[in-house]
Amino acid sequence: MPKVENVTYDAPIWMDLSTSDPDRASAFYSALFGWSATDMGEDYGHYIMLNKGEHDIAGMMKKGDEMQGMPDA
Repeated sequence: MPKVENVTYDAPIWMDLSTSDPDRASAFYSALFGWSATDMGEDYGHYIMLNKGEHDIAGMMKKGDEMQGMPDA
């Protein structure tokens, strides 16, 4: 988890993305924010951690079959 220095009322502290294209989303966020993406492996359902340096920033996962047809969120 990220190290919290200051707490701002109503500020998000963690983001999760459910996406149809994790590779494309990883490339987008890497280019936009300089984040790196790490696939946590089969044991964790290929959940992807997004990092800035040593700090975990957010996570994402591929949408399951039950979510097909719904927008990425």
